[in-house]
Amino acid sequence: MRAELKMAEKKIEMEKAEKAARSKLPELKITPFNGTPVDWIRFQNMFTSQIHDKSLSDEEKYGYLLELVVPKVRSRLANLKSGALGYLDTGSGRNFISGEAANKLKLNPIRHETRYIVTVNGTKKQSMPIYDVTINSVDNKTNEKIEITGSKLADFTTIKRTTLTELKEKFQHVQGKMF
Repeated sequence: MRAELKMAEKKIEMEKAEKAARSKLPELKITPFNGTPVDWIRFQNMFTSQIHDKSLSDEEKYGYLLELVVPKVRSRLANLKSGALGYLDTGSGRNFISGEAANKLKLNPIRHETRYIVTVNGTKKQSMPIYDVTINSVDNKTNEKIEITGSKLADFTTIKRTTLTELKEKFQHVQGKMF
């Protein structure tokens, strides 16, 4: 019991130290997105960490998004309603699979979802199939059920990798082990 108490106290101390170190860092400024594919990853990473991951309403996030893009991009986004899209779903954080790969794996959708896809030429409404897939470990001792969204893009498949922290929280046999 004492060891657990000491561990909890140390954890609190470490969290306080980490918070203090972060509070001393200068605030990062997000350079507006210029609308090019090359600039997207930089912008998305900054926007996600500085705005999207904060506890703001969808309307506030959408407002920040409009302020953080160049006028050419803003004109394409401004006619979209913030709430109607659940604040612009970029698809990041989703698992995607191409239609070709889904066909080869003989996957059957469990449902379809309507998505508004923002493209350079405007917004397109698209019905996207959703698949339930189970991925097994190499030794077949564990598996992970994931949801995958179908994409009409050829050669487009992404699966979000689970972090070590998530694995350690979920599976007892890896808790306390160092990797």
